[in-house]
Amino acid sequence: MKCKSCGKIFPIHITKWQIISRGFKIKECIKPIYGSPTDKRAHTYHSHYISFHELYGIKFGKADNIYVCDSCIDKFISDSNKEAFEILERNDKFEWFRSDESVNDWRRGLFYVEPNCIGTKINARNGDSWTDEKYNEWQKRQEQKKEEELNHQRELEEIHHQQKLDEEAERERTRKANELFLAGHQKNTPTQRYINKFCKKNSYVDITDKEIQREALFPKDVNYEEIQKENCKSYGEYLQSPLWRIISSKIKWNANYRCERCGSNKNLVTHHTSYEFKGVEFLAFHTLQCLCSKCHEKEHDKQIDSVKYALNI
Repeated sequence: MKCKSCGKIFPIHITKWQIISRGFKIKECIKPIYGSPTDKRAHTYHSHYISFHELYGIKFGKADNIYVCDSCIDKFISDSNKEAFEILERNDKFEWFRSDESVNDWRRGLFYVEPNCIGTKINARNGDSWTDEKYNEWQKRQEQKKEEELNHQRELEEIHHQQKLDEEAERERTRKANELFLAGHQKNTPTQRYINKFCKKNSYVDITDKEIQREALFPKDVNYEEIQKENCKSYGEYLQSPLWRIISSKIKWNANYRCERCGSNKNLVTHHTSYEFKGVEFLAFHTLQCLCSKCHEKEHDKQIDSVKYALNI
């Protein structure tokens, strides 16, 4: 190929695919024009570069099938770097950029004007910038506006924080007042009377009495959450309470005193299929089963295996 710059003939490798598609390329690499290997800032911020392709197009044209030899490319890069440094190191570079002297000079590409602002801000590729008075005033107003917005936001956050503190304090006062009220009245509430009568292991009632059973299984005017909380607090004692014995007897009676798995009538126990209603099973008899001790053990082994599988143990 003939060098567009020096006219020398030099070899170049073009693939068959490039010939077919006419995708000839001047050079694959992109080299920085302004910047050097020792310039850490230029290597960190690529906005400080003007690309090799960009300047190549300015000097030699942008057609893909125009070729320049490597030595001319290196000289072009070296010369362009020197020209760029000459402008960017000048103290009056921004005056030069704004003057007629820079018209049609490729080095104008080393500068760019900040868009979307009032006034003028010009940035150079080496990180320097210049602003006019109008821009400085606008920037000052923007900063003041931002500071006012931040102050307003802080005030709103302080108000919101104080409201939360006041609400928490009010809830705490209400909670303590409720505790004092309950402390004086809970012994006589229907819920507490029910707990004392049916949920204590040392409570003695005749669980064979039909009226007692009805009172235990269909309580009136009681708080189910309080009953469940009390029974779950000491679950071992609850399993010895009159309430559990009545519930367990009803489950066995419903199953005709037969294991619901194998049909055995020996060593029958009451099994939970779900613990959602633990302590208040009289609200959900469907969560209980009558099983023999062997089937009960198998059912629990199955549940343990399911948990292990879920935990990947």
